[in-house]
Amino acid sequence: MLREPLRDLTDQPSARALEYLRAAAALRTVVRWALALVLGVAIALIAGGASNWALEIIVGALGLLLLSMIWFAGVLPTLVVRFYRHEIHDDAVLIQRGFFTRRHAVVPFARVQSVSMNRGFVERRFGLGTVVLQTAAGNESIPMLDDGVADELRVRLTERARWSIDDI
Repeated sequence: MLREPLRDLTDQPSARALEYLRAAAALRTVVRWALALVLGVAIALIAGGASNWALEIIVGALGLLLLSMIWFAGVLPTLVVRFYRHEIHDDAVLIQRGFFTRRHAVVPFARVQSVSMNRGFVERRFGLGTVVLQTAAGNESIPMLDDGVADELRVRLTERARWSIDDI
């Protein structure tokens, strides 16, 4: 089993990960705020037409949209990419993530039940994929990898997990 202490890991997300995270966050933020804005306008119209207070609420909502866009599409993706790392060892996968709360996960190959790859709509547009390690204790993912790297990693991890099961 892994003997060395946890430290900053070396393997990091794709160079396109930051663009992907920003686009995905911007899309989510715009959709959420558009729904909130439509709901707000509907409530204002039901409450007696577009009065001054309804206009102020809409302008305020647009201001909040701008602030949330700066945070969710600007600052947060930078932190996610900067503080996410993983490494593949002979007997385990190490995953380190988090800015506010640092999280370290060690997934021994002997515990891996299956390895899969996910590619969401926005990930596919950026040529990225996520490798998912499934164990009895839950799932761990290695996101924001280039498609080729993700596919190769999925194959390598599947082989190592198979070797670990044969060793038991």
